[in-house]
Amino acid sequence: IFFGRLETRKGFDVFAAALRLLCAEEPEILSRLREIVLLGREQEPGTVATLRRILAVTGVAVTHLPNFDSDSVRTYLVDHARESLVAIPSSFENFPYAVIEALSIPGLNVVCSNGGGIPEIFGSGGEAQLFQPSPASLAASLSTRLRTPLEPEQLARYDNVSANAKWMRFHHRVCAGRVFVTRT
Repeated sequence: IFFGRLETRKGFDVFAAALRLLCAEEPEILSRLREIVLLGREQEPGTVATLRRILAVTGVAVTHLPNFDSDSVRTYLVDHARESLVAIPSSFENFPYAVIEALSIPGLNVVCSNGGGIPEIFGSGGEAQLFQPSPASLAASLSTRLRTPLEPEQLARYDNVSANAKWMRFHHRVCAGRVFVTRT
Protein backbone atom coordinates (compact mmCIF):
# COMPACT_ATOMS: atom_id res chain seq x y z
CA ILE A 1 0.00 0.00 0.00
CA PHE A 2 1.32 3.42 -0.98
CA PHE A 3 -0.18 5.69 1.68
CA GLY A 4 -0.30 9.42 1.00
CA ARG A 5 -1.49 11.99 -1.48
CA LEU A 6 -0.48 11.10 -5.00
CA GLU A 7 1.90 13.96 -5.65
CA THR A 8 5.60 14.01 -6.41
CA ARG A 9 6.71 15.32 -3.04
CA LYS A 10 5.01 12.35 -1.34
CA GLY A 11 7.27 9.97 -3.25
CA PHE A 12 4.93 8.10 -5.58
CA ASP A 13 7.74 8.12 -8.16
CA VAL A 14 10.14 6.53 -5.66
CA PHE A 15 7.48 3.91 -4.87
CA ALA A 16 6.93 3.05 -8.55
CA ALA A 17 10.67 2.91 -9.28
CA ALA A 18 11.23 0.64 -6.25
CA LEU A 19 8.54 -1.77 -7.42
CA ARG A 20 10.03 -1.84 -10.91
CA LEU A 21 13.43 -2.64 -9.38
CA LEU A 22 11.89 -5.48 -7.40
CA CYS A 23 10.20 -6.75 -10.55
CA ALA A 24 13.53 -6.83 -12.38
CA GLU A 25 15.67 -8.18 -9.54
CA GLU A 26 13.31 -10.30 -7.43
CA PRO A 27 10.17 -11.08 -9.45
CA GLU A 28 9.22 -13.93 -7.13
CA ILE A 29 8.46 -11.41 -4.39
CA LEU A 30 5.97 -9.47 -6.48
CA SER A 31 4.36 -12.66 -7.77
CA ARG A 32 3.05 -13.22 -4.23
CA LEU A 33 1.22 -9.88 -4.14
CA ARG A 34 -2.53 -9.79 -4.70
CA GLU A 35 -2.60 -6.05 -5.47
CA ILE A 36 -0.78 -2.76 -5.18
CA VAL A 37 -2.99 -0.20 -3.45
CA LEU A 38 -2.68 3.56 -3.89
CA LEU A 39 -4.36 4.95 -0.78
CA GLY A 40 -4.72 8.68 -1.25
CA ARG A 41 -6.12 11.42 -3.43
CA GLU A 42 -4.65 12.13 -6.84
CA GLN A 43 -3.22 15.64 -6.42
CA GLU A 44 -1.50 15.76 -9.78
CA PRO A 45 -3.93 14.86 -12.59
CA GLY A 46 -2.92 11.77 -14.52
CA THR A 47 -0.82 10.30 -11.71
CA VAL A 48 -2.94 7.17 -11.28
CA ALA A 49 -2.94 6.43 -15.02
CA THR A 50 0.83 6.97 -15.13
CA LEU A 51 1.40 4.69 -12.15
CA ARG A 52 -0.81 1.97 -13.64
CA ARG A 53 1.18 2.18 -16.87
CA ILE A 54 4.56 2.11 -15.08
CA LEU A 55 3.52 -0.73 -12.77
CA ALA A 56 1.94 -2.87 -15.51
CA VAL A 57 5.33 -4.58 -15.89
CA THR A 58 4.87 -6.08 -12.39
CA GLY A 59 1.78 -8.02 -13.45
CA VAL A 60 0.09 -6.99 -10.20
CA ALA A 61 -3.31 -5.27 -10.20
CA VAL A 62 -3.20 -1.61 -9.14
CA THR A 63 -6.14 -0.36 -7.06
CA HIS A 64 -6.71 3.33 -6.32
CA LEU A 65 -8.68 4.30 -3.19
CA PRO A 66 -8.98 8.10 -3.43
CA ASN A 67 -11.91 9.18 -1.29
CA PHE A 68 -11.19 7.96 2.22
CA ASP A 69 -11.38 10.30 5.20
CA SER A 70 -9.27 9.62 8.29
CA ASP A 71 -11.83 7.22 9.79
CA SER A 72 -12.18 5.27 6.52
CA VAL A 73 -8.39 5.04 6.18
CA ARG A 74 -8.09 3.68 9.70
CA THR A 75 -10.85 1.13 9.11
CA TYR A 76 -9.25 0.02 5.84
CA LEU A 77 -5.79 -0.32 7.39
CA VAL A 78 -7.11 -2.16 10.46
CA ASP A 79 -9.08 -4.54 8.23
CA HIS A 80 -5.99 -5.26 6.09
CA ALA A 81 -3.23 -5.02 8.71
CA ARG A 82 -2.32 -8.71 8.77
CA GLU A 83 -1.75 -9.07 5.03
CA SER A 84 -0.45 -5.60 4.15
CA LEU A 85 2.77 -3.67 4.00
CA VAL A 86 2.39 0.11 3.94
CA ALA A 87 5.04 2.31 2.31
CA ILE A 88 5.36 6.03 2.99
CA PRO A 89 8.27 7.11 0.76
CA SER A 90 8.14 10.90 1.07
CA SER A 91 11.68 12.25 1.23
CA PHE A 92 10.87 15.30 3.33
CA GLU A 93 8.14 15.86 5.86
CA ASN A 94 7.68 17.97 8.93
CA PHE A 95 5.23 15.94 10.99
CA PRO A 96 3.26 13.67 8.63
CA TYR A 97 -0.11 12.52 9.91
CA ALA A 98 -0.03 9.55 7.52
CA VAL A 99 2.93 8.14 9.45
CA ILE A 100 1.19 8.72 12.79
CA GLU A 101 -2.01 7.11 11.48
CA ALA A 102 -0.15 4.08 10.14
CA LEU A 103 1.98 3.59 13.26
CA SER A 104 -1.20 3.72 15.37
CA ILE A 105 -2.59 0.54 13.75
CA PRO A 106 -1.66 -2.52 15.83
CA GLY A 107 0.14 -5.18 13.78
CA LEU A 108 0.44 -3.08 10.61
CA ASN A 109 3.84 -3.40 8.95
CA VAL A 110 4.94 0.05 7.81
CA VAL A 111 8.12 1.25 6.11
CA CYS A 112 8.89 4.96 5.85
CA SER A 113 11.65 7.07 4.42
CA ASN A 114 13.92 8.55 7.04
CA GLY A 115 13.53 12.01 5.50
CA GLY A 116 12.54 15.11 7.42
CA GLY A 117 10.79 14.64 10.76
CA ILE A 118 9.70 11.04 10.18
CA PRO A 119 12.38 9.44 12.43
CA GLU A 120 11.22 11.69 15.30
CA ILE A 121 7.77 10.11 15.10
CA PHE A 122 9.32 6.66 15.41
CA GLY A 123 11.28 7.70 18.49
CA SER A 124 13.89 5.23 19.66
CA GLY A 125 13.83 2.01 17.70
CA GLY A 126 12.06 1.51 14.43
CA GLU A 127 15.28 1.40 12.38
CA ALA A 128 14.02 -1.78 10.68
CA GLN A 129 11.12 0.26 9.33
CA LEU A 130 13.09 3.20 7.94
CA PHE A 131 14.86 3.51 4.59
CA GLN A 132 16.78 6.16 2.67
CA PRO A 133 14.43 8.05 0.31
CA SER A 134 15.65 6.34 -2.86
CA PRO A 135 14.18 3.63 -5.09
CA ALA A 136 17.00 1.17 -4.29
CA SER A 137 16.66 1.63 -0.53
CA LEU A 138 12.87 1.33 -0.66
CA ALA A 139 13.13 -1.78 -2.88
CA ALA A 140 15.49 -3.37 -0.34
CA SER A 141 13.16 -2.46 2.52
CA LEU A 142 10.12 -3.83 0.67
CA SER A 143 11.99 -7.03 -0.15
CA THR A 144 13.01 -7.54 3.47
CA ARG A 145 9.57 -6.79 4.94
CA LEU A 146 7.68 -8.81 2.32
CA ARG A 147 9.91 -11.81 3.02
CA THR A 148 9.92 -11.34 6.78
CA PRO A 149 7.19 -9.11 8.18
CA LEU A 150 7.89 -7.79 11.65
CA GLU A 151 5.90 -9.30 14.49
CA PRO A 152 3.47 -6.91 16.23
CA GLU A 153 5.78 -6.53 19.25
CA GLN A 154 8.69 -5.59 16.95
CA LEU A 155 6.82 -2.77 15.21
CA ALA A 156 7.44 0.83 16.18
CA ARG A 157 4.36 2.55 17.56
CA TYR A 158 3.62 6.24 17.80
CA ASP A 159 3.72 7.20 21.47
CA ASN A 160 0.91 9.76 21.57
CA VAL A 161 0.90 9.91 25.38
CA SER A 162 4.55 10.98 25.50
CA ALA A 163 4.12 13.39 22.56
CA ASN A 164 1.09 15.01 24.19
CA ALA A 165 2.93 15.35 27.52
CA LYS A 166 5.87 17.09 25.80
CA TRP A 167 3.47 19.43 24.00
CA MET A 168 1.71 20.30 27.25
CA ARG A 169 5.04 20.91 29.06
CA PHE A 170 6.07 23.27 26.28
CA HIS A 171 2.82 25.25 26.61
CA HIS A 172 3.12 25.41 30.39
CA ARG A 173 6.62 26.88 29.98
CA VAL A 174 5.29 29.39 27.45
CA CYS A 175 2.49 30.42 29.81
CA ALA A 176 4.96 30.75 32.66
CA GLY A 177 7.05 33.09 30.53
CA ARG A 178 10.04 30.76 30.33
CA VAL A 179 9.97 30.30 26.58
CA PHE A 180 10.38 33.26 24.30
CA VAL A 181 9.47 33.23 20.64
CA THR A 182 11.12 35.88 18.53
CA ARG A 183 10.18 36.99 15.06
CA THR A 184 12.74 37.72 12.41
